[in-house]
Amino acid sequence: MKYSEKMIKAAIALLLVSAASIGFARLEKQGPPEISIVAVGDFPSSDLALVKEKLAKFYKCKVSILPKIELPKSYKIKGMQRYSAIDIVRHLNRKFDGRNGKVIGLTQEDICTDRKLNGKINKNWGVIGLSLLGTKSCVVSNKRIRTNRQEKLEKTTIHEIGHSLGIPHCESNSKCLMADAKGKGSKIDSVLLWVCDDCKKKIKWQ
Repeated sequence: MKYSEKMIKAAIALLLVSAASIGFARLEKQGPPEISIVAVGDFPSSDLALVKEKLAKFYKCKVSILPKIELPKSYKIKGMQRYSAIDIVRHLNRKFDGRNGKVIGLTQEDICTDRKLNGKINKNWGVIGLSLLGTKSCVVSNKRIRTNRQEKLEKTTIHEIGHSLGIPHCESNSKCLMADAKGKGSKIDSVLLWVCDDCKKKIKWQ
């Protein structure tokens, strides 16, 4: 069967239209960059508002506050007054799997994870924040923030969202906000509210 030039052109045009439609549908499904904040247990409304303002300003995207959720008691470390940060992040990943963009949980409870420092594994090491690189969610606790509270909360939430966006710890600039604090609050104070060009290139919203 022979196809005329007109039929071939019509078929190509149809394929191009179909491909474009699929592309637009995917973009519509993904939506614009967005960050959602959720209190995990009780959390000061003033701090929720602060984090919303600072994340929106830094990442230049829509930021919304979701209804509070409860912190599962099963995530509490046996014999300690700390909760597993990894369990909380995985919980948020499951709960908000279908939601566009990234999700950050804010809690007043003490959180921890196993952390390697100076070649030694520290079990249930207390942390301010945790993210699993490139996944939907992260968590930040204000329990260990004792000085420069607002600044540390701002920097830590931006830092953890950065991990969710696919940025690992920065090794090229000690002043970059994505530098590893290595468990030191003084390091959080010393970094700038700035992400270096190398880190910016690694951002992935989806």
